Amino acid sequence: MKFFARLRLLIGILVIIGLVGGLFIYLNYAMSVVSSRSASLESDMNAVSVEYGGIIKKQYVEVGTNVKKNDPLFELTSTELSEALRTSRISTSSLLFSVTPSGDILLRASNSGILRQVNFAEGAFVPANSPIATIALDGSEYVRAKYSLQAPDYARINRGNMVSVTLPDNTRLNAKVFDIALEQDGDKVLTIVKARFNDDASISPTFSVGTPVSTSWQLENNSWYTTMLNAFKRLIEPTTAAL
Repeated sequence: MKFFARLRLLIGILVIIGLVGGLFIYLNYAMSVVSSRSASLESDMNAVSVEYGGIIKKQYVEVGTNVKKNDPLFELTSTELSEALRTSRISTSSLLFSVTPSGDILLRASNSGILRQVNFAEGAFVPANSPIATIALDGSEYVRAKYSLQAPDYARINRGNMVSVTLPDNTRLNAKVFDIALEQDGDKVLTIVKARFNDDASISPTFSVGTPVSTSWQLENNSWYTTMLNAFKRLIEPTTAAL
């Protein structure tokens, strides 16, 4: 009988140790994760412009349209270009844009993406080199997040750690940090982190640039527990003898 009593006692002690250990591991992990104060989806942008001023004769696509490379975007009538072609100061072969049979400028998409902004409507005059529109490039989505860190946290930053992003539809994605900067916000300093999604990340087209998201960032944990755990992992890792 004493044997079973001792066995129950031992099992109870082991269960308590397991529960306490699990709770300690969870708290240790939670203390190394910081949540963003604010975050939003962003994308690399491509400005559509031309070195000749002119009047927008036709707009082929609307804001929000998915465009492919070489799709027509805008047609402009430019007296400046017409004069340069008429006097042979330039030739159409030297231009970085297309010219229609009637001598108008035809601007095409240089990359695939989504037309996010149009700055000039049909009939408006566009000064030379002015950004007519902006295209968010395909596959260039990233997240821009603001974190409020304490001074010791800066010693725990590891660019290799991923940022966990939760989209409005509760989809969770990982993003790799590629830029870290500081921003003054009153008497506080915020850490601005930019992290790019993997190529295979699936983001709904309904979530455009500027869509708010929530993120969390894993900092390095330099506690004694982590040091012991890493040492134990190195101890049990298989070693390969040099040939």
